[in-house]
Amino acid sequence: DTGDTETSPLQVDRHAVRLVSGGLFRVDVAEALGSPGSCPASPHSAQCEPCLHQMEEAAARYRGEFLAGFALSDCPEFDEWLGTQREALHLSALNRLIRLSDCLERMGEFGTAAPFALRALELEPWNEQVLIRAMRLLIRTGQDTAALAAYDRCTRSLQRELGVQPNPDTSYLAEQILRGGMTQAQSAQPAL
Repeated sequence: DTGDTETSPLQVDRHAVRLVSGGLFRVDVAEALGSPGSCPASPHSAQCEPCLHQMEEAAARYRGEFLAGFALSDCPEFDEWLGTQREALHLSALNRLIRLSDCLERMGEFGTAAPFALRALELEPWNEQVLIRAMRLLIRTGQDTAALAAYDRCTRSLQRELGVQPNPDTSYLAEQILRGGMTQAQSAQPAL
């Protein structure tokens, strides 16, 4: 059977079985890898809503490692392909989350931006640039305790994964929060 693409999403021949995308279904991986594109609106205007909504939907589709737990024995080509796909999906999700948090922060939507920064930090718990963004957003929403908790998790991850301590700028930010010296106004500096 060669698979009728009008009625079947499968295209079958002697050498391969292919999934033919179309109106019958959506492929989350293809959408997750798709570029959010450049924003056609003036920066951070009401016209951003469709773009933000599209990025939010794509970010929600990434739920973790692609084909987690799946392997083929004695097939190094597949392992190489799978590793490349996993890395591409991970980076796409991370970049989309960072972009979402950045756009929302610039629009003054700190409470909406913070969860996206925290999700990015879940993907890379040792990423101090993402940590600083998340901490600043949490401070802007009055969640100093949550900002310090994120710092503690990142510190443990850096030590466990890389055997290092946070850089001095990150530690300084945490110290300022602990001392009550970091106000919401001071945290208004652009996040990294």
